[in-house]
Amino acid sequence: MMPGATIILSIARSGIDNRPLIAVLLYIASLFIVIGLYYILCGFLDIDDRRDKKIIYNWLYNKTKIYEGRMNLYPSPIWVSTIDIANAVCLKPERVREICFGHIEIDIQAKKHIPKDKEPEEKWGIKIFVDVFD
Repeated sequence: MMPGATIILSIARSGIDNRPLIAVLLYIASLFIVIGLYYILCGFLDIDDRRDKKIIYNWLYNKTKIYEGRMNLYPSPIWVSTIDIANAVCLKPERVREICFGHIEIDIQAKKHIPKDKEPEEKWGIKIFVDVFD
């Protein structure tokens, strides 16, 4: 039997009018149950985010690691568009954009890397392969 339940039963059997104390202990126990369920449910809801982050990062990493240090190629294969990522990992572009913006190890292409004659397109790269600030 759980320690909390043992305490409640021993207080109840003592014969003293401990109803207020039992009520408080039951209230505290129910709070722990509610808080525990909340954290369990939040963990289950967060599984999709973690899974999608891992899928996108791994795909982007494996696609761009072979080009590490070769920034002189045009167009640079280190930067990958949102649409290309979405098609490769079977997610919607909005979802890919949301994950990439929130990912610590993925950066968006800086404006000065985009040629002036082209329409700006969101492109993403792994931080360890690109220097966004040069």
